[in-house]
Amino acid sequence: MPAAANSHPRALLGGGAAALVAVVAVVLALVLPGGGGTGGDTQGGTAKLAWTKTLESYRGTWTTASSVVVGGGATLTAYSTATGKTQWSWPAGTGNTICAMSRIPEDGIGVLIYGGTDPDLDAADCQYLEAVDLATGSPLWPRPLSLEDSDGRTSPFNDAAILAVGDGAVVAPTGANDDLIDVNLHTGAVNWRDDRFDHQTCEVESAAVFGTGAYVVTWCSKSDQVVITP
Repeated sequence: MPAAANSHPRALLGGGAAALVAVVAVVLALVLPGGGGTGGDTQGGTAKLAWTKTLESYRGTWTTASSVVVGGGATLTAYSTATGKTQWSWPAGTGNTICAMSRIPEDGIGVLIYGGTDPDLDAADCQYLEAVDLATGSPLWPRPLSLEDSDGRTSPFNDAAILAVGDGAVVAPTGANDDLIDVNLHTGAVNWRDDRFDHQTCEVESAAVFGTGAYVVTWCSKSDQVVITP
């Protein structure tokens, strides 16, 4: 049975001050600024509700100039910001669930981690890294990238803090969240791997791309900040 995706409500700001994308009680709503405000009015104008969508589950949100892309369960769905109509839908596949989505897209590309269910943990086996073109909903790489380490381990606990996108690269956890991989955002080619924390009872807590390397915070006996370069 597929593992359930995180359905906790979140609110995110997309499109600058022009639009507020909110997820409340698993309902997606586009709220636009209304009229009534003046230059010296501290109360501002009145916002108006453009459209809403009821979501079965929720994992994360990306925005583009013309759409809002929502991930939940085993599906990414793009909705038109103008009309709320579905523009495209990308399925992670039968029996899979989306484990994590990058906090923001880059160059119109969203990156996510997904996988099937680990029967021993009754949780998602987060084993695949994928990049999706947000204009079309098409996978960008020739094939998903496996996040298994040399021992065949993957983690059920991936989240957006560990999945980092920037400077044309993706940094993601591999194994049991104690190894890292750096991948070219546009091609999926592996730039480097790092296993310095392997089998040290350490876990990567968060990551951020810089240039050809990454800033990484890990948790061992205490929280340490580590700079990794290839």
